[in-house]
Amino acid sequence: MAGWRVEPRCGGRWLSQAAVLAAALGVVAGSAAAQARKPAQETLKGKLVKVEPVGKTKNVSVTFTKDDGTEVTLTATPRVPVLVAGSGDSGFLRAGVYVSSSLYTSGDRLYGKEFTVHLVNSMPAKVKQDAAAREVYHVVGKIEAADENTITVNFASQGGSRKIVLEEGFTVKVESPDAELAGEGAAVEAEVIPLASGKFNVKSILLKPAAELSSETVFAKIDEKKGTSAAPGKSKSAAPKSAPPNAPGA
Repeated sequence: MAGWRVEPRCGGRWLSQAAVLAAALGVVAGSAAAQARKPAQETLKGKLVKVEPVGKTKNVSVTFTKDDGTEVTLTATPRVPVLVAGSGDSGFLRAGVYVSSSLYTSGDRLYGKEFTVHLVNSMPAKVKQDAAAREVYHVVGKIEAADENTITVNFASQGGSRKIVLEEGFTVKVESPDAELAGEGAAVEAEVIPLASGKFNVKSILLKPAAELSSETVFAKIDEKKGTSAAPGKSKSAAPKSAPPNAPGA
């Protein structure tokens, strides 16, 4: 007969399916209660005081002051996403750095007005045509050369090397995983999970510099860490090709 089964138990006693269901509901309720007791992720905000390496490890400690005056120190391991994101001067557009932008084509030339420089060791090249505006390309590449009016970017197999005209009033944003580049007074936004010990499980840290980043200062710090004497220099760019990267006829 279809319906709930009734299973025999020891001593001739019987346990109805209803009892089994009640037991199951009790387990679910207990699990829900346990999840409810689990600390929720929260955001800590403040102003950066200092960033220091932790011993000989690759960990860094980030100390900041919250709005109520409380000082907090968080330790970020290499597995914790740390991002410094701010505006920068035109000197960041130099040979050797990775850049992303949304470019538009006019005739056989590429133009860009908003650029983001990524201070990382490597990034995959990208050239993607916008689905709605076919004259627009969303790109990522490595700068090979730069002057006051243009940059030449290598898009590797995605589109080769292309010259990009810097539009009047172009802007530069800078992103780096190096917390030490943020500078004192930077705005801090840290995603954490409070622990019973009073410490925090750090999930991510975002640092927004209080002022525009100076390319001279930032590259000097990078060179100091690398033990080099000079930041990558600028050079004249090569002539552009006759079609946009990855476009028909390119």
